[in-house]
Amino acid sequence: MFHDAAELVATNAVGDATVLTDAGYTLVWQNRAEGFHRAWVERDGHGVKIEWVYDSAFRFFPVVPDPLLGYRLHDADLAVNKVLAGTCTSAHWRGRPLEKIPVCRRCSSSTS
Repeated sequence: MFHDAAELVATNAVGDATVLTDAGYTLVWQNRAEGFHRAWVERDGHGVKIEWVYDSAFRFFPVVPDPLLGYRLHDADLAVNKVLAGTCTSAHWRGRPLEKIPVCRRCSSSTS
């Protein structure tokens, strides 16, 4: 669940946790940091990881209505996020133009 204000992450995560536990779910916090909370939620032998995350409200395209989720990111924004998440963050590549950063797990597979 994405929020466009960092302070809302903790507030909403705690509120959602209360609703879930009141509904009979078991919730175990895995990570609680400013702007990011992660919990494992389980009931009747079935579980799911839920993340509450601060994220900029800036998007290239408007959100898309989704019959299952309500709303989701546009496919183009999802693709950009995946590329940026997969870029190498090693010190060797820091500060270089984006097109020079490898989009793989091995820095050696890209040219500098």
